Amino acid sequence: TTQVIQSLKTLGKPSFVYGAGKHSKVTIFGATGFLGRYVASRLGQVKARVTMPNRGCELEIRHLKPMFSLGDCWFPFYNLRDENSVREAIGDSDVVINLVGKYYETKHLLRIVKPDGRKTRINFSCKDVNQNFPALLGKLSSEMGVRQLIHVSAMASDDQSRSDWARTKANGEVLVQKAFPGATIIRPAPLFGDEDRLLNWIAQTAINFRVLPLVEGGHRLMQPVWVQDVAEAIVGCVDNDWTDRSLNVEGKTIDLAGPHEYTWRELAEYVNEVKGYDSKFIDVPAHYAEMFGALYERFPVLNTQGPIYCKEDALRQQVDVVPDESRAAEGVLDFSHFGMKPTRIEDVAFNYLYRYRIGGHFVREKGYH
Repeated sequence: TTQVIQSLKTLGKPSFVYGAGKHSKVTIFGATGFLGRYVASRLGQVKARVTMPNRGCELEIRHLKPMFSLGDCWFPFYNLRDENSVREAIGDSDVVINLVGKYYETKHLLRIVKPDGRKTRINFSCKDVNQNFPALLGKLSSEMGVRQLIHVSAMASDDQSRSDWARTKANGEVLVQKAFPGATIIRPAPLFGDEDRLLNWIAQTAINFRVLPLVEGGHRLMQPVWVQDVAEAIVGCVDNDWTDRSLNVEGKTIDLAGPHEYTWRELAEYVNEVKGYDSKFIDVPAHYAEMFGALYERFPVLNTQGPIYCKEDALRQQVDVVPDESRAAEGVLDFSHFGMKPTRIEDVAFNYLYRYRIGGHFVREKGYH
């Protein structure tokens, strides 16, 4: 009984060491996304009062409400292009966290006329979301006296990249720091977790196409990081009362990566092992992979949940996404700054990948039949 009571007392308490942001007023842009729900959950545990702007669909936010005490969360409507709605969403917040990002350009079925007279099928471009919006957010946060701005970019950001996503991510970092010099930039490696678009993508792509395309053999490296570790680090950045100035992350860049490197082929082999059957891999030249991705993403009717394969998928398989050790000398921080050890893929990925087994998990386990 004593053990049960003790377990109940500690249930739900966050494990991060500092930051915490207890009772802070926080606005999270992008709370409805993959990373956003984990950041929101952590802030709810520490009783922060959180504003989570959304684009107006109640179904997108209903899962976030149970994470907070009554009255501690608010869900105003906003539009990336409407400065007044963004300003209202920021309100009197002490901290603003930007998790908004886009890996492909959403499209209408038919061309529409933009306010400037242009006709296009593109709804929001990578430049709109990854570059212009962070700049606007930095400007408004500075004008409105926000104490801290945390902007989540990506470790693969590169202003010289052929990828629109990587290039606009890098430009967004520069613009947000120019508008808000004290902004904290967080650059995570590819994320894995229950709702990820990494291991789930490998499994689902192999099911949909019957084979898994690996660009140039899938030999490029990455260092995937668990989404809950990144969320914990973000909440650890939230400035409540910095009693130790060495822990201050104002104006800092933080690179967050997992403990081990993997190639795309190694990750695909691991997913095959968990699924219990072998999907065939095919080596695809980069040029043909980009052509197929660009074609496949052009059909909105096929992509109600987003394209399972797009040009950006082909481009991201052509670069290594691992921490640059030389950046530590430039003052770039990592998990060690928070006293954290990142989680291995093997420790958590099975819990959400076994559902891809033919016949389900229990077909292979004895004692259930």
